[in-house]
Amino acid sequence: MGNIHAGSGTPWIEDKFYSQITDDEIRFTVRLPETYEREPERRFSVHYFIVDTRAAASEQLVPALDRLVSSEQMAPILAVIIRRGDTDWNVHREGNGSEERHIILELIQYVDANYRSIPLRQGRSIHGVARGGREALRFAILYPLMFSAVLAYEPELDGNDLLQGVPPPNCRSFASYAC
Repeated sequence: MGNIHAGSGTPWIEDKFYSQITDDEIRFTVRLPETYEREPERRFSVHYFIVDTRAAASEQLVPALDRLVSSEQMAPILAVIIRRGDTDWNVHREGNGSEERHIILELIQYVDANYRSIPLRQGRSIHGVARGGREALRFAILYPLMFSAVLAYEPELDGNDLLQGVPPPNCRSFASYAC
């Protein structure tokens, strides 16, 4: 795990892992629930947030999560923040890598191996803001066995590319990991 920051009493961790897909470091932020250290046997659902650094709603995400959880309007969760706009997460990267492959093949496996997550579809959701909202919808369509819910805030939708590469309905890509 990386550097720990305490914002309103809740630890935020700046973490990273080495990507074998792109041969570089991938950085992201994890919000641990307040009960994480007090309940060492408990596993938590993971909400993946793809935020667009250009979108105003992105700046409101962290304080909103803190308010919802501290007021008990939301169950304690692991929140993984992926900031779009960082070069690490550029969806149209040249070569072998893409944001999709980072998230599905590497980031989710890293989080499941290094944090006390519920490593099943039922314990995973994906959210996105602006361009991240479009990507969250796309991931939910492409990988229905990986996520139990999807939320898109102010998604930038372009029907021409949202469904590009969507496999036939019976495709079970990544099913062995997700189930």
